[in-house]
Amino acid sequence: MKKKLIFLFCLFFLVVPIQIWALPSSTGYITDEAHILPTKAKMFLAQVSQVLDQKGQIQLATVVVDSLGNEDIDSYANKLYEKWGIGSKTTDKGILFVTSLKEKKVRIEVGYGLEGVLPDGKTGALLDKYVLPYYKAGKMAEGIINGHLAIAQLIADEFQIPLKAALNQADGNRNVQTMNPLARFISTVFFFIIIFWLLKSGKGGWLIFILLMLSGGRGGGGSFGGFGGSGFGGFGGGLSGGGGSSRGW
Repeated sequence: MKKKLIFLFCLFFLVVPIQIWALPSSTGYITDEAHILPTKAKMFLAQVSQVLDQKGQIQLATVVVDSLGNEDIDSYANKLYEKWGIGSKTTDKGILFVTSLKEKKVRIEVGYGLEGVLPDGKTGALLDKYVLPYYKAGKMAEGIINGHLAIAQLIADEFQIPLKAALNQADGNRNVQTMNPLARFISTVFFFIIIFWLLKSGKGGWLIFILLMLSGGRGGGGSFGGFGGSGFGGFGGGLSGGGGSSRGW
């Protein structure tokens, strides 16, 4: 009897993984468990997702984790997507952009309702062009920001969502700190130098736009306010059939 109990005890640990890795809980549109993104960048990316949600009923979530535990990136992303229920229950228009640092894996998981707009070939090309070059260079924050914004812009173009105009309007409604003329001049010159360098090095586009947004767009100051005043209202119960693309670096 004693030997039988020992055998069953050992068998239990062979069948059941010693470490059960819990899926993270959502903290909104942006969940950064690895603490890679600056606070203002997270707020800005959340604001981008909020525009897509409010203007197009499309939910884009970005997640950064330290490890996948015992999962591969495909099954991890699919389980996380369905745990959170990204996208509406009626339309399934959701996207999950997930990065794992330990395994060096990244995936774009697409909801049922967007599989026609974001086929596997398109999501793979997006990762190859906008994300992997930064990840391979060790620039994780830049890659995450660029990936989120590239997905958002693609969706905005497809569904004619005035993304940049909405963000500029929200930015214009913020309270901007008063600066003396000299400080404003120095700040303006500094940011134009950075923008010129970005354009010359071919790193323009969305990174220039986010730089302007994070600086306040008019010489600095201010803090992010929610677009439309409601903030993140939760995900809607959407499902994914496993569409999307994964990459390693």
